[in-house]
Amino acid sequence: MARPPKARTPEVITAPDNSVNHDALVEAGKALAADASRLTAIDQQFSLPIRYNLDAYIDRIKQNAAESAQRLIEIGLMLIQIREREAPGTWLKALDQIGMGARFAQRAMQTAAKLHDLPRLQNLGISKALELLSEDDDTLVELESGGTLAGYTVDELDQMTVRELKAALRAERQEREDEKATDEEIIRAKDERINKLTRDRRKNDSEQQLRRQAEDLLRDADEAVVEATSQLARLRKIADDVNQLYADAGLQVDADVAERLESNGHWASTQLSELAELAGE
Repeated sequence: MARPPKARTPEVITAPDNSVNHDALVEAGKALAADASRLTAIDQQFSLPIRYNLDAYIDRIKQNAAESAQRLIEIGLMLIQIREREAPGTWLKALDQIGMGARFAQRAMQTAAKLHDLPRLQNLGISKALELLSEDDDTLVELESGGTLAGYTVDELDQMTVRELKAALRAERQEREDEKATDEEIIRAKDERINKLTRDRRKNDSEQQLRRQAEDLLRDADEAVVEATSQLARLRKIADDVNQLYADAGLQVDADVAERLESNGHWASTQLSELAELAGE
């Protein structure tokens, strides 16, 4: 129903010379009558048991909204009972008998599970209560007990519009996401440092173990050198003793004896050359 033009004010009805503008007076009377007729039609079409008063209507609407949230929670609790006690087929038949969609039923049960023990949050009304469902249980319990959400108490949230509540929650979630991202970056950097230290320590441990093994082998080599030096000295002494034995007898060393001494010396020389080449590699 279109709203009629606003009634003329006394300043418009009264001419500058303080004479009465009868035409304007008639128009104002018609406007008032039209407005009264429109309001009468509204009362007849949308009648209520209480007379119109803005503050009274606001209080009544808030009361009904809170009761709607409580009714939704009651519905959700009963649906939970049905779903948990009956077979899946019976559960779906029950929803058909109620005339309720599965999505609405799920929403009602979610609301009941979250808010059935939080009466102060229920009193915020159904729209605000639904906006709180995405918050974790501990946060909602703390808010019910006098804490804050996004920096606001329950009473302060109650004074907000649904749009303001949505904006506050959205800003709070964004802040939490930013903090989480920062924490994850700190943890990632810390893990990288720890991993690098672990790799370096393992590398050092591996190098140290390798060095210990090499030292063990080098000690064996040192012992072998000492032993080889002793054997070479012994070999040289034996050759000298044989030569001296024949010299004392005034004889030349027998060819086969000389050949054996030369063969032993050649073998020792070959081994020393191979060791020298191996050390050079």
